[in-house]
Amino acid sequence: MLIRKLQLMGFKFNLVLADSLYGESGTNFVSVLDELGLNYLVAIRSNHSVDLLKGQYTQYLKWKNLFFRI
Repeated sequence: MLIRKLQLMGFKFNLVLADSLYGESGTNFVSVLDELGLNYLVAIRSNHSVDLLKGQYTQYLKWKNLFFRI
């Protein structure tokens, strides 16, 4: 997984954000993040279901388009 490789290179993560492609890809992605002890937030479409790890929960929020200026 890319995050493991980046950690080996010395990168530090406070929070991992992932779109619904990763959030809906199954529990492997989330399991690795959990195993590494990383804080994360993944998107899941409201018409999609996933198996949650013990102690996890979901929260439904209305989708909003956000634009950021740098």
